[in-house]
Amino acid sequence: MRGFTLLELLIVLVILSLLLTVSLPALFNLSLSSRESFDNRLSSLSSQICLLGKCGSVCVDFLNGTLSLGGESLKLPLKPKTFVVPGRLVSGEQFNSFCFTPSGPTDALLVLKEGDSYRAYLFLFPTGEVYTYNLTTGEADTLKDKVEKGRLAEWFRYY
Repeated sequence: MRGFTLLELLIVLVILSLLLTVSLPALFNLSLSSRESFDNRLSSLSSQICLLGKCGSVCVDFLNGTLSLGGESLKLPLKPKTFVVPGRLVSGEQFNSFCFTPSGPTDALLVLKEGDSYRAYLFLFPTGEVYTYNLTTGEADTLKDKVEKGRLAEWFRYY
């Protein structure tokens, strides 16, 4: 009766450990949806955009569907619809891309379209906080009305 030698068993264990080292992290990342992964990455980047009192730029590329925070680019999970910064409402119909640099306490809002609903991200600078809202079409229309009338903070206090 012939068995396996110690060398053969060691080779098999090394191969298995290499396969597990490569595949396990990928399996654990599958547990997060792409939206959750995006939200986590967005929160991480926005918290680092303002360091030592100086903020980096925030850019939305409406054509390519990317958001750049302080030079790092993120692929947006949905189509960007509008970007609201103090005194300005920017849409993909007007611009291919738009950038601004927050100075002092600043709010910015990014609205993404998903079928008949919308997803809004409210950024608070320089703290780097990000709040996420899922909106129906009616809520998005109300938000647009408040933005156009300069009462964005009023809308967020309500919701």
